[in-house]
Amino acid sequence: MIGFERSPGLAELARDNAACEVIEGDFESYDFSSALVDAIMLVGALVHVPHQRFSNVFQNITSAISDNGSVLITLKQGSGDRTDSDGRVFYLWDDQKTREVFDTLGFKVCDFSTSVSKTGSGDVWMSYVLDKILK
Repeated sequence: MIGFERSPGLAELARDNAACEVIEGDFESYDFSSALVDAIMLVGALVHVPHQRFSNVFQNITSAISDNGSVLITLKQGSGDRTDSDGRVFYLWDDQKTREVFDTLGFKVCDFSTSVSKTGSGDVWMSYVLDKILK
C-alpha cells in the first residue's frame, strides 16, 4: 500500500500513523505512469478538482492501474460547486454525467452507492467501484 498527499504536514502525519510509504505530491503534476498498481482508492480525494480539469487528473492518476485494475472513488452529489465556511471549493457531480465521464475515460461502473455525510452537513457522497475496460 502507498499513500499520496499534497500537504507536507498531512503527509508526515500519514507516515507516522499509516504504516506505509506516503508520497508527497500533487495529483496534476506527479507522474503516476511509472507505478503499477492493482487498485486505487480516491475517497474524497478529487472533490476540489474543477470539472474542466477532472478528466486530465483522473487519467493521470489511473495511468498507474494494471489492466485488471479497479478504482474506488467518492464524489459529492449535486451540481456546480459550493464553497464552505473555510473557503474550500467543492465540485459537485450528477450521477449520470459522472458515469459518462468514466465511460469516456475507459472505465465501467461495477458498483454504486450513496451515503449521507456523517458530519451532519447533509452532503450526499456517491461511491463508485470502477473496472478498467480492456481494449
